[in-house]
Amino acid sequence: MPSGRLALLVALSAFLPQGGGRTAPPVPAHRADIGVPPAVAFAHLRDQHAEARAARLQGRAPRTLRRPGGAGATLAVVFACADAARDLPALLHVPAEDLVVMTSPGPTLRREEIAHLERLATEDRVSLAVVLVHEPCRSLASAGPASRPAAGPTRDRHGPEIRHALAQVQAAYLASPRLRALEEAGEFAVAVGSVRGPIGAIEWLSLSAPPAPPFPR
Repeated sequence: MPSGRLALLVALSAFLPQGGGRTAPPVPAHRADIGVPPAVAFAHLRDQHAEARAARLQGRAPRTLRRPGGAGATLAVVFACADAARDLPALLHVPAEDLVVMTSPGPTLRREEIAHLERLATEDRVSLAVVLVHEPCRSLASAGPASRPAAGPTRDRHGPEIRHALAQVQAAYLASPRLRALEEAGEFAVAVGSVRGPIGAIEWLSLSAPPAPPFPR
């Protein structure tokens, strides 16, 4: 039977790396490759916005909810109409660094925006994009009928702004096979919302079929 000192050395050797290597440092909790499920990221934005809106109506300071664990530097990419003139971090009640905000008339997702979204989704594991429209939208009205997608079987109850947003979601998926693959794997999703009224109420759209996931209202 080994002595007490020898027994201690034998026990400690089980925790030492073999082959003279060094132990790897622990994986930090904020690493981007951990990722956050898109439904979790969406629920955080939806609940933060609901809390901020309720606080404004009640005349109190809004509470800040706990940020989802595993989220990287960016929680979501938000596409918004440049004509809306909204402070989106304030509207959603999240720190500005949690969002990558891209604005354009409509908004319209151009090739450059879709390419940037693809990089964020694949390299930084950003799992959620949000397309926010506002009603009525002067940008869409001034662009003429060509910018207003026709109503389809699942969209006929929506106005031109929502139909435009859904068309942008389709355009992003059609332009990016990587985004489609991430969406099919459950690692990426796009939510559509319509901002209304002076205090910025958001109606979140629920869809039962691609290209966007069935998020709750």
